[in-house]
Parts: sequence; C-alpha cells; structure tokens
Amino acid sequence: MWETTVQNLLNAGSSGYGQSFINIDNDLPDVEMIKKLKENIYRFAGFKTHNHLVALNKLLIGDNGQMVPYNEFRKKAQEYRQKALKVNDLYNEAHLYTEYQTALIQSQHAAEWQRFEADKDIFPYLKFNKTPNEYDRHKKYDGLVFAIDDPILDALSPQLDWGCECYLTQEEKKPKRQQVPEVNDVPAEFASNVGKTGEAFNEKHNYFKVEKGAKTTIEKNLNTFITDFEKRKK
Repeated sequence: MWETTVQNLLNAGSSGYGQSFINIDNDLPDVEMIKKLKENIYRFAGFKTHNHLVALNKLLIGDNGQMVPYNEFRKKAQEYRQKALKVNDLYNEAHLYTEYQTALIQSQHAAEWQRFEADKDIFPYLKFNKTPNEYDRHKKYDGLVFAIDDPILDALSPQLDWGCECYLTQEEKKPKRQQVPEVNDVPAEFASNVGKTGEAFNEKHNYFKVEKGAKTTIEKNLNTFITDFEKRKK
C-alpha cells in the first residue's frame, strides 16, 4: 500500500518539479526544497496507508461495535470481500488519481516559487491568474497583484483546492488601486504556500488527523519503510 502510493507520488512530484525526487542531485541550488517535498510525500503516504487499513478494519466491526465472529465472517466472506475491494478501489484508484494530480501541480508551483524568489529584484510582484476551467470558483482573485513578500501569499498561492489550475505570474509593477477581497474560501489543507513549506499535502489534510498514539506508531514505522525503500532504489 505505502510503496504504491509513494512511487506514484514521487513520479508525479518529479514530473511537476522537473527534477528527480528519487535520485536527488545534491548539487542543485534548490535541493533542500526537493528533499522537503520528497519527505512530505513519504509522510503523506504513511498516514494514507494507516487510514486505508482503518477503513478495511471497520468492515469487520458489527452493529454492536464488536468484531464480527469468525463464523459470521465465513458465511458472508464474499460480501466482505466485495466491500474490501470497494475500499481498495477508493484509495488506490479514485483517491490516488487526485493525489497524483495534486503532487504534480503542487511540485510545479514549488519549483516556480524558487524562480520567483530568485528573480524578485527584477519582478517583485506576482499576479494571480485563474484558468477558464476554474469558472467562478476563484474568479474574485483573478488579476490581483501582490508583492512577493506579502503575507497574503502564504494562504493565497495555488493550488487553492482540489483540481485547482490557478497560477501566479511575475510582474514588474503593482496596480495603483485594487480591491482585495477577504480570503475566506480556501480549504485549510490548501491555505499554505508549497513554495515556502515544501508540503504538497499540509498537516490539515484529513489523513493526518489521527490519535496521538497512532501518530507515533505511524512515524516509527515510516522510518523503517523509508530506509528499506531507499536502499532498494539505489
């Protein structure tokens, strides 16, 4: 489970950023950002795997809140199997497709932000642009220009939601007047700047909302998974 997610998302990140997330070139000036994105993918995949297993385990809990007795499970084995397949399809197909696109686009935005920072003496402003595919979802932000160091870009940097295709472009000047609306419609899991944090999936994502004990176990197991995975990829 974990490795399937990791491999897909590392490939997406590599494509979006334009540099390998698996065999990282340590001589790159932005190598630390690449490493942050890679670690974020590892961590996200670990918590996703935990949620996947929890969803499967819940299938074996009866209406009384207790584990289904073996005899009952055996009688309805085919029914349980079909339910498990649906859960697997949800996590390994539907969710993974969306997560792949998110890792791809967020990594692209992270790479662009490194360029924005490098060029800010020449282009000190950034313009928010929506695509035709966005319709009215982020229309109120379209065309707004902000200084690259404006704190608003800590929350108003694409992506702003699942499937968001908005983007930023460099500008030399800022309009003399512009009406800036309240930023109150960006989901918490997207209200961050991946180009600064290195988190394609931030800590507000539902996968990270687990009990403290579970979190400790997940992170402990992650260290083992990562070590083994990286040994085999060398």
